[in-house]
Amino acid sequence: AVPVHPHAVPIRPLAVRPHERHPVLDNIDDYIFKMNPGLIGSDGTFNITHEQVTDDKGHIVAHISKDTNGALIIDARTTNEDRAIGTRMSSEILNKWGMKSEFNKKSAAPAVQYKLSGSAVGNSLGSWLHPAVSISAERVNDYAGRGLSGGTIVVCGQGPAGGNNVLARVAGNETGFGMIDGKMFFNGYVNDRFGVRQSGGLIVADKVGANASEYKTGGTTVILSCPGANYGAASTGGVSFVRATATQIERVRHKGASTIKHTNIGDVADSYKYKTYLKSIIQEHFELSGSAEAEQILANWEVESENFRVVWSSEKDAPAMPNFELAA
Repeated sequence: AVPVHPHAVPIRPLAVRPHERHPVLDNIDDYIFKMNPGLIGSDGTFNITHEQVTDDKGHIVAHISKDTNGALIIDARTTNEDRAIGTRMSSEILNKWGMKSEFNKKSAAPAVQYKLSGSAVGNSLGSWLHPAVSISAERVNDYAGRGLSGGTIVVCGQGPAGGNNVLARVAGNETGFGMIDGKMFFNGYVNDRFGVRQSGGLIVADKVGANASEYKTGGTTVILSCPGANYGAASTGGVSFVRATATQIERVRHKGASTIKHTNIGDVADSYKYKTYLKSIIQEHFELSGSAEAEQILANWEVESENFRVVWSSEKDAPAMPNFELAA
């Protein structure tokens, strides 16, 4: 896995104070393309004309460059005015390359890598994010990863990599709402309605609030502690791994109807496959986000693996077979 969290690559300091930022009507993507109109080449390359990106008032909003593999690196310090970062970039790439990026035929790394620091990014970070794009941030607001369409989002919390953010709120509500494909990792506490209407992909968090996995129809969810109230309401598909006891899940599950089933991971047919799959996901979560919770689980895997329960829709007799390729 390619480290994409902000602490993997130092963020260059930007000469701008947060309260001097650009207007709400525009975002970082808009200014990048305004100053670099021919940025995306037709052959999987990037054509940078202005590395230092400024807004209409001359304030620096981002630095863009290419790494040794030719990937586009976007360093920026964000505020809550920076909404829907990565969405226009995804649209431009889709129009130029389609869903299968030319760059990624040459490299396993994302073609575009946002490395964001600063206060919580504005709403809808990475909405409908293209598979060729990854975003790392310290904290995010509501609707991060809305309709995620193959990209990767890593929220690592604040402080040094490996810090314990399990009780620190790193994301707002509705994260991963309606995600279709791709991966999301959260090192810390994610607020309510985590992974609602998920139909595909992978979403991972250390801790989540109420109404997690509501209306879920597919994909894989991993939660490293007991979720909040009304868990799994109207869930009809996919598979989840939750680090909790049977009693805890019974206490927080949706009470209106029996919508989910759950069992200890060791009691599932092909439990070795499930454990191997889960371990690879938690390993990736640790490598990308620096989650101390994930590190602790991995350090005592033989014991900790038995603390997970597999959760699936009550409409199915057995849990759905996960897409093991997600952790490849």
